[in-house]
Parts: sequence; structure tokens; C-alpha cells
Amino acid sequence: MIETVVLVPGIGFGGSELFFLARCLRQHGYVVKIFWKNPWRCSLSTSADKLYSMLMTSKSEKIHLVAHSLGGFVVLQLLQDYPHLPVKRIVFLGVPISGCLAAQRVSRIPGGRWLLGQALGSVCWNSSLSFPPKVEVGAIAGKLNLLLGFLLCPRKQNDTLVCVEETQHPDLRSSCVLLVSHTSMLFSKQVIKYVKHFLDRGTFI
Repeated sequence: MIETVVLVPGIGFGGSELFFLARCLRQHGYVVKIFWKNPWRCSLSTSADKLYSMLMTSKSEKIHLVAHSLGGFVVLQLLQDYPHLPVKRIVFLGVPISGCLAAQRVSRIPGGRWLLGQALGSVCWNSSLSFPPKVEVGAIAGKLNLLLGFLLCPRKQNDTLVCVEETQHPDLRSSCVLLVSHTSMLFSKQVIKYVKHFLDRGTFI
């Protein structure tokens, strides 16, 4: 059975930062595609529609999704709008599924809401997410704070941009915390090992 993994970058990112992860997953035997259309100014629904169109070109019987940062909310919007997609497993990398303190702080400064954009602004205080019961979801959080985190997430364990507690959700099948920052997790061999393990078995352990 052919299994396809679609990588979803953070909102506003181009996707090139996912090349290393894509190469490693291909070496593991997966068909890997990168979702390139994740613009800063689009609504989550618009980006989810574009992701859906991309998934419809896949002939795989089983699809997995790996999303970084706020790209995770595009995935969640996708599952809400298209609940019958054949998505088996999802891995979130530094996705603040329980709200984002850093984005909340930015939204309070003059021009902050414009800076965040439509999609980012809609997830600042998100706390009512639910996952489809048929989809297995795992989350990897980072705890390497590279200075900026002391300003954006003071007194909280974080990956520089996202607090560890923001990546947690009661419906997660599995979760783990690793010594990586928000960006370096995309180039960490340890993170990739954990991603592979979850895609294969539905757990990080």
C-alpha cells in the first residue's frame, strides 16, 4: 500500500524549510509532497481548500499529514471542512493548538493585528479544537528557548515562539517534548526519528 505524507509549512512560510524532513521521510519509503500555498493573508478556510485540492491529486489509499507551527491550523480546518478525507495520522511540530501567547502579545501592540494577518489572528485564543475520532494525532513540542522566548513567553517552557503547554490537548494520541527550538526542530534528526515512529505506529514511544 502506497502511503503519502504531506508536509504543511507554517503560515507565511514557503515550504523550502521542509526539504530536509521531506528527504528523510522519502528515504524511509514514504511518498512525500510539500504544500506550498500557505500565504500569510489568506483565511484558514481558503488555505484548507487549496490543501484539499492538492490531496485530491493523490492516489494513495492512506494519507498522513505533518504540520509545522501555525500550519497545523490549516490541517485542522481541512479536517473540519472535509471530514471524510482518508487521513490516518497527523504529526504537529510546534503547533499551539491550545492558543498562542506570543501571538496574543503581538496582537496588542499598534498594528499587531494587521501584522498577524487573518489566519494568525484567528488562532490566538483558540481553545475549542476537536480532532476527528478516526484520525490519530501526535504532537512534538520544543523546549529550547533562544532568548526571544523570554520576551514572548516569560516564565513558561517554550521553543522561542510557542509554549510547551500550548501544544497539548486532551485528545492527542501521543506527545513528547524535545530540546529543540521552533525552527531547529525541522532539521533535528531526533525529531525526524520521532515523526517516522509516529507515522509507522501511531505513538512516539
